Amino acid sequence: MLLAGIALTASGLAFEHVDAARAVAPLSLLALAYLAICGSALAFYLNHWLLQRITSGAMGLSALIIPVIAVAVGALAGGEHLTGRDALGALLVFAGIWIALGRPLPQLPAVSLSPAGSRITPTGAPGD
Repeated sequence: MLLAGIALTASGLAFEHVDAARAVAPLSLLALAYLAICGSALAFYLNHWLLQRITSGAMGLSALIIPVIAVAVGALAGGEHLTGRDALGALLVFAGIWIALGRPLPQLPAVSLSPAGSRITPTGAPGD
């Protein structure tokens, strides 16, 4: 993150007009501090804390729920409007996570095919 920050700062200074007064305004610095603390440091800490307590597969599903939470926060705190399409998308994400975290389907025994004309036997059966 440090290297990416340095590279993006350099490219921003090279290609963008920088208004120094707005960049160091209290509201800008507050937004930067919020993103640094909540968006990076706290998020990484909670990610590692949670990874010690649940499976990595379940943890990977968190990437699906983050956009849904962001849209909900935007609607509740940011004055954004939810559409039916947003609600349907959130429901589909919840349904997918529910299916992924549900009980696994029962597994059928593996079957191996023997050479021509032989009978089919489940793997692991006597005589393999």
